[in-house]
Amino acid sequence: MANDYNRYNKDKDRNQKKEELKDAAKDTAQDLKNKANEVQQEVKERAEDVREKVAERTSEAREQVQARVDDAKREAGARAEQGFEQNKGQVVSQISSVAHAFRRAGEQLREENQGELAGYAERIADQVERVSSYIEGKGLRGIASDLESLARQRPGLFVGGALVVGLVTARFLRSSSSSRS
Repeated sequence: MANDYNRYNKDKDRNQKKEELKDAAKDTAQDLKNKANEVQQEVKERAEDVREKVAERTSEAREQVQARVDDAKREAGARAEQGFEQNKGQVVSQISSVAHAFRRAGEQLREENQGELAGYAERIADQVERVSSYIEGKGLRGIASDLESLARQRPGLFVGGALVVGLVTARFLRSSSSSRS
């Protein structure tokens, strides 16, 4: 019986140690789980901090780029307007010369009894003078605004006019460069 009692005590001790080990394992597992949750929360918070800093820096960079773009646009606009104003007199003078040439052609046609053609030439001269006066009276911004309105209201006319102006300008530049050579 003493052996049975010893065996019983040993089994009891073993079971008690097993329970203690189970409890210790549960406690350790719970501690690890809690620690993992804490680490996960800390990682989330740091990730959020990093995301916020990246967003802030991206926003700052975007603002800086936009400010530089705005500055460049203002500077380009100011230079274009300055160049336009510097050359406006020359352009107006050349356009007036074209109007004067049409007037002379109209007078010559009238002298040659070509009244209908003379009338066309005079009307063209009047229109060219109106363009000259318009350019002389408007700044670059005013002309750009008027062209923008025309493009919105009558896009076909605008594109056709741009094509004609482009062709006339190319022809003028070609003749100017060949006469200088």
